[in-house]
Amino acid sequence: TCVLASPAFAEYERDQPLFSAYTGADLKRALMFDYEKFAFPVSVVDSSKSFKPLEAIGDLYQHTYEIKNVSTLKVFENYVAAAKQAGFKPLFTCSLDACGGESEARYLGSLLAEAGDVYNFWSKPYYWVGEKESANGKIVSAWFIGGYDDNLRVQQVVVEGEPLETGLVKVNDAYASQGAAPAKVEALSAQEKAKDSD
Repeated sequence: TCVLASPAFAEYERDQPLFSAYTGADLKRALMFDYEKFAFPVSVVDSSKSFKPLEAIGDLYQHTYEIKNVSTLKVFENYVAAAKQAGFKPLFTCSLDACGGESEARYLGSLLAEAGDVYNFWSKPYYWVGEKESANGKIVSAWFIGGYDDNLRVQQVVVEGEPLETGLVKVNDAYASQGAAPAKVEALSAQEKAKDSD
């Protein structure tokens, strides 16, 4: 029997608290990491898979939603409207061919996807990233929306900035200040001494 260790992340079975899902969306998977670093693309991805990153640190939420029978444009415009309503300032956006060819658009979406790949959900792509200030620090949000046949998927990432919580590891000062116990060395028996001289 093989028992696998649980992963170092928390499966998250609800919407991110700031943004609800698009009406009728099916939540495929979501993850939440307490105080994590994430690099948001704030440029298109070039043919060598390079891009300009914006690093954010805080509570990281990654969501993948699937929606049927709606255009990537309509879903994109709804997310951008929600971000503007919440007071987010846009940092970068691209749409359709401006997001690159198949390889570049797919890689751009995969940078946000909690699975690490958007698979076939890259056509008619839209991407938006923005930020806003909050009492605990910056909140950075991004969406990649890509289609496949009559379905589309939304890759959503939100990082809520927060101060680092320390003091979660305790130190035993008494242990560090105690001297090392002297090593006990037992004398060799006459039989062992005789063996060594052979």
